[in-house]
Amino acid sequence: MNDFQLEFDTLSNRVSGLSSKCLLDCLFSGLRVDIQKEMALLHPSSISQAFTLAKWVESKLANLWVLIRPPAQAAVPVRHFPPAATPAAAFPPATTPPLPCAALPIHRLSPAEMQAHRAKGLCFNYEEQFHRGHRYKPKFFLLFSSLLASQPVDYFHLSTDAYAGSVSPWTLRLQVLILGHFYSVLVDSESSHNIMQPRVASFLQLKVWPIPSFSVTVDNDATLSCMGLCSNVAISLQGHSFSLPFYLLPIQVADLVLGVQWLQTLGPFLSNFTVPSMHFYHNGALVTLQGNSDTQPTLAFYHQLTCLLFTNSIASIHAIAITTPTAIPTIYFSASK
Repeated sequence: MNDFQLEFDTLSNRVSGLSSKCLLDCLFSGLRVDIQKEMALLHPSSISQAFTLAKWVESKLANLWVLIRPPAQAAVPVRHFPPAATPAAAFPPATTPPLPCAALPIHRLSPAEMQAHRAKGLCFNYEEQFHRGHRYKPKFFLLFSSLLASQPVDYFHLSTDAYAGSVSPWTLRLQVLILGHFYSVLVDSESSHNIMQPRVASFLQLKVWPIPSFSVTVDNDATLSCMGLCSNVAISLQGHSFSLPFYLLPIQVADLVLGVQWLQTLGPFLSNFTVPSMHFYHNGALVTLQGNSDTQPTLAFYHQLTCLLFTNSIASIHAIAITTPTAIPTIYFSASK
């Protein structure tokens, strides 16, 4: 009972949100059947009281077993006889090894998949509506990976260049191809993670995984809220393919930002921001990414502005108007001798 109490305390310290009644039910389910019957009559009200009564019941049952156990009988000498010769088998034993049992398939569910199934009212095992009396088809093991997405992001930093779009010598602007569409990407060595605008993920219909909510503080004290995670997004940078995760944040500078999260997977790389260009090895081959040297804004025509409004690609709109003063300003003259 002492070993059981130690293991129970270790597991209960890792669990949060369970009531005392649920913990008592878990404690009863781990006891022996004979101890459970005795504990059902005692009705303990707390965990400590339940362990005290369980130890007392265990001691009582042990003493009772000693009293009712029959006494040991005297040893009777046994005579050993040589084994009788058995006739040879008519058929030799089969030498074919037994067939191995088929392994049961394991269905792995992440917390995001569990939450999505609950929201749609679907069964955890199949894409079917769950209802009372629902029957599963074949049997398999169900593995819930509760620690997959529950770990919060330990450090998240977003530079002002990646948020507001100011020109910086530590950034490199490129064009990226995703599912047949070109988007602007900013390689920023001062941002910690890869970032994508939510409208891009919505337009491309990418799978968005819900993650624990957290806020990101920019260098200019602005605060952004993360809207999810797109994992294993296939992108093409000037003919070179990568599969990267992206956090969804409403940034303004570009459609995507590649931060240290991507740069640290490249190993050693050489950047020349005056050209601008970037050199590194990928899959055993030297890769050279040529950046966009023209970072000045260009004029937008009416149909382009309409397209930007339709795709929600404009962060803010400002108008400049010339106003005439309503009163003539007073001019003061000063004369000195």
